[in-house]
Amino acid sequence: MRSPLEEAWPSQECDVTDQSQVVDVIFASHPDVRPVSLTGITGEPQYAAYGSTKEAVRALTRHAAREWGRYGIRVNAISPAGFNEGMEPFRANLPAEMQKFVDRMPLGYLGDPLDDIGRAVVALVSDLRYMTGSTLSVDGGLCVLR
Repeated sequence: MRSPLEEAWPSQECDVTDQSQVVDVIFASHPDVRPVSLTGITGEPQYAAYGSTKEAVRALTRHAAREWGRYGIRVNAISPAGFNEGMEPFRANLPAEMQKFVDRMPLGYLGDPLDDIGRAVVALVSDLRYMTGSTLSVDGGLCVLR
């Protein structure tokens, strides 16, 4: 019996030569891992629309986990905080603001997309077989709930 997820998301094969695309390919080929944002979790000022939509993804993750678990499908979310090329203009144009952001992190640095966040994504789709409906924060401690 094919699950609803298998019907909606047929298998995909990708040939990735650019390592910066690895996480994007994992998200595309493993719809059981959804990227969300700490802005929705922490309620960052001036990000209401963005944070709200990411929180909707977290809610959908929980619902899908409950509905599709009987088919053996795990559905989780990941909330990453890592440096990527899209942040370069922010760092270049607003270095003091970027430093304030990094200073809020208990580990004191932005994670690497491959070495830090990519490894967590791989663990979600392979090793953490008893985890479903959860959000894994891979953010250097930025989202520690107080």
